[in-house]
Amino acid sequence: MTDSTVRIVQLNLTPEALGLVIDFVGRRPPFSHFETGTLLEALSHQLRDQHHLVAFDGLKIVGYAGWMMTTTQIAEVWQRNEGGLTRRKGEDADAPVLTIVASVEKSITKRLMRGARELNPGRRAYFKRDAKDTAKLRKISVRV
Repeated sequence: MTDSTVRIVQLNLTPEALGLVIDFVGRRPPFSHFETGTLLEALSHQLRDQHHLVAFDGLKIVGYAGWMMTTTQIAEVWQRNEGGLTRRKGEDADAPVLTIVASVEKSITKRLMRGARELNPGRRAYFKRDAKDTAKLRKISVRV
């Protein structure tokens, strides 16, 4: 696999697409420890709303990034560990929160995150960074 063979796309919500994505994401920590229903619901929303990117090398998924839209106020409260996330739609949905990011290598993660920023121009994006140790979880926001 080389950077030039990896293509980044969005998928429509179909049973096949959902199956491919949940199979890939569900095999990677920390998502492999999530309840199936919780993961399935999040991925379904992300595919339906086109709030995701999938990296393919040929026919094989090698990365996924998905986000939900909320308000800046909700995202900032969540970032301070003072509340949970609530999905929002419409004009007040001004803050993308990357909730699921998984890939087989760091260069793909960077491409997925860059793509997510490009799809959400002018917005502050929020995410958690987990370096394979959930005890060292950090919440971060960046202007995109």
